[in-house]
Amino acid sequence: MAVSAAKKRITELESKVPEWRKTLLGLYDQGASDREVMRELGLTPGAFEVLYNDIIESDFKELVDIGHVYAHAWWEGQGRKNLTTRGYNTSLWTINMKNRFGWSEKSEQSLTNLDVKVLDDEKLVETIKALNSRLGLRDS
Repeated sequence: MAVSAAKKRITELESKVPEWRKTLLGLYDQGASDREVMRELGLTPGAFEVLYNDIIESDFKELVDIGHVYAHAWWEGQGRKNLTTRGYNTSLWTINMKNRFGWSEKSEQSLTNLDVKVLDDEKLVETIKALNSRLGLRDS
């Protein structure tokens, strides 16, 4: 019987870092990124991916998902705790949050919250023409 790639990776990981679960969660709890965790555990991005995607052989995916919550909370906590700290670099913190967690200052506006499933064809065509008019587009 062949050993799965994930099982092999888990065995290798446990031999290199016996308490890898504690290490992984500890790093994320300090705001670490996936790359920092990979470095500490001696994993390549490919090995990390194999372990993350194979939920049969290990609890790796669940621990990483929990770790992501820990890291996100740690970074949010840094912003909250340092609101009144003189000299705290809020610009750097904001850029980090944008890059790590997809934050954006861009506000998107929707012209409509249209549910096309409930409109008949005639009403849908009327609505499209009205929206095109608002956008300055010609009817086609």
